[in-house]
Amino acid sequence: FGLWVGNVYSETVDMEEFRAAFERFGELCSSRLHTVPAINPKPASSSAFVNFCRYEDADMARTHLQGRTVAGTGPLKINASDLMQTYEDSLLAPAPAPAWPTAEPAA
Repeated sequence: FGLWVGNVYSETVDMEEFRAAFERFGELCSSRLHTVPAINPKPASSSAFVNFCRYEDADMARTHLQGRTVAGTGPLKINASDLMQTYEDSLLAPAPAPAWPTAEPAA
């Protein structure tokens, strides 16, 4: 479950400290699908992607680190990746109504 993290400035961020700040919330994972590392800095856009193994850990990190200065960079602006947003939308979607049995016509 990926997080997009904005305001990550390569000139000032300590990547080991940055990683440790996110690892406090759970295990980080590399994306098997796209072979993306657990933390993937994007210096040209002053951002990074951080990938967690579990949704709950990613959500907790997003909640607790939003707006904070971490590892010499920030304030962090954290959003769910497209995949994580799709997962969250599925959690909020109403459950389908149960199918009611149809009555047999009287003979």
